[in-house]
Amino acid sequence: MLHDHLLSKVYLDFKSTFYFNRIHFIQRKLKLSLNIFSLCVCKLFASTVTHEQ
Repeated sequence: MLHDHLLSKVYLDFKSTFYFNRIHFIQRKLKLSLNIFSLCVCKLFASTVTHEQ
């Protein structure tokens, strides 16, 4: 009984760690793509501003 309890605890810890890492990874990817996107927008904006002058 104690063995099963220990196993389930380890399994739950593993699962929560896995999910946490996955969410963290997705957040990092989102942040990175957001940075790239804003960089592109800034470049586009800068090019349109220089064209208008």
